[in-house]
Amino acid sequence: MKRKKRIVIKVGSSSLVLENGKINELAFEKIIQTIDQLMKDENEVVLVTSGAIAVGMGILGLLKKPKQMALKQACAAL
Repeated sequence: MKRKKRIVIKVGSSSLVLENGKINELAFEKIIQTIDQLMKDENEVVLVTSGAIAVGMGILGLLKKPKQMALKQACAAL
């Protein structure tokens, strides 16, 4: 029985969000394709990101990082 490899991919906010605050759709596409191929090769993949708040800010159209915890959590949830 072949043992699966666990691969952890860490993606930061600068990779997920463009300078104008918009989502970097090309980066997301490449990340998804990479994970898809790794999983097809029978690897276990864990995606970790520090960019959840930044991506949510772009969706909500916020220009500055919120200070209120509830708003940070809302951004991260998106």
